[in-house]
Amino acid sequence: NKISTIILVVTPAHVFFCYKLTWPPIKERVNYVALAEKSLGTPGLNGLKSSSCENSHVFYFIPDNMNWTSAQTYCRQHHTDLATVDDWTDYDELLKTVPKGFTEYIWIGLYRNNAAAPWVWSDSSKSTFSSWDVGQPNNYGGKQFCAAVSPAGKWHDLECPIKQASVCYMGPTRFCFH
Repeated sequence: NKISTIILVVTPAHVFFCYKLTWPPIKERVNYVALAEKSLGTPGLNGLKSSSCENSHVFYFIPDNMNWTSAQTYCRQHHTDLATVDDWTDYDELLKTVPKGFTEYIWIGLYRNNAAAPWVWSDSSKSTFSSWDVGQPNNYGGKQFCAAVSPAGKWHDLECPIKQASVCYMGPTRFCFH
């Protein structure tokens, strides 16, 4: 294989690199972050599972139980923000970060300020993508202003003080090529 481009991305704790192969053409997706982690002998980012860096967002599952606001703060301090989903490709990548057998809800970056307010993304992006479950959002009890991914992979509105895992993202810069 001929390597035409190498990109090096350095964070305080890790070095990532991505390759663009020009021949033969890449016909299947490659998880470049996993390749870098394997090469460096650092499986997972401090125990966090990362998704393919082929898409516009790189997602990170955060297993620590936090309320929505604490999860947002954590994601902003360590990544870019709570997960924003632009399309089905992003959503598939987000779901791939969730460990097999995980059966709890997971915070994403969608919220609203009150029952009459529109749903907005934490990072102020203009994405119109959604994957609400049937009957959702329902604002049960009049206090469900934050969105989470259900164990079945659909979105539900929940009360923001509930403590659960979350998904952060890094981006929107693309680290790798297709």
